[in-house]
Amino acid sequence: VILDITSECNFKCSYCFNKNNGDYSKIQRLSEENFLEILSILTKQGIKQITLGGGEPLLHPNIVSFVDLITQAGITCHLISNGFCLDKQLAIKLKSAGLSQIQMNIDSLDARVHDRMRGRTGSFKKVINAFSNAIDAGLITVAQTVVTSENEKEVIDIFEYSRRLGIHRS
Repeated sequence: VILDITSECNFKCSYCFNKNNGDYSKIQRLSEENFLEILSILTKQGIKQITLGGGEPLLHPNIVSFVDLITQAGITCHLISNGFCLDKQLAIKLKSAGLSQIQMNIDSLDARVHDRMRGRTGSFKKVINAFSNAIDAGLITVAQTVVTSENEKEVIDIFEYSRRLGIHRS
C-alpha cells in the first residue's frame, strides 16, 4: 500500500500531479486518529508493506511515530521522499523507528537540470547528501528517475552514478 500522509510539499516538480504550489490553505495532513484507523484496517487485511508518500512525507510532524507504529504492527515500512529534509539525525531516527527503505529521485546529473525539473534550487546537492545520510543510517536506498526529453540521454549515466554512490537500487 502507498499511503500519502500529506499533500504538503517543499518542491514544485514540473511533472507532479500535486499542484498546491505553496498554497498552504490547500494542505491536507492525515491526522494521527485517521492514521491509526487506516493502519488497523490494513493490519487486519494482512498487508505486508506500507510505503509512506505525499506530497513530501518528511514534512508531516508525525513521520517518525507513523513509521514506528507501522513497524510495531509487523508491517514493513518504506518511504518516498525528495530528500531535502533528510539530515543525519532524521535518517537515524527513521531507521530506529523501523524504516527499511527510502526512495528518492536523481533526475539529472546536471544539478541545474535536476533543480529545474524538481522546482527547487539546491535540490540536487540535498538529495545526494540525503542518500549518503540514509546509507550511513543503514537504510536501503533506491534512486528513481522520471524520464523526460530533458534527461532521457542520461538514464544509464544516472544508474552508474547511483551505483558509485553506494545506492542499493536504481
